[in-house]
Amino acid sequence: YNRQLEELYILIERARSEGDINATLSTDWIIVTIDSLIYAGWWLIGEGKCTPQQAAEQSITTLFSGIS
Repeated sequence: YNRQLEELYILIERARSEGDINATLSTDWIIVTIDSLIYAGWWLIGEGKCTPQQAAEQSITTLFSGIS
């Protein structure tokens, strides 16, 4: 898990330097957001409230578009 977080940190920093990520958000905030979306999907799948495909699609939409 820690290795994944380190790799994610590097990926986010690279995307930030290329202008693909909002520079006003900290890398730690983005990592926790992604981790929370993964947990939310896992929980909803476990509760039978969505399929893995739905969880993946909604996580991507939330990450890149927010909820507005």
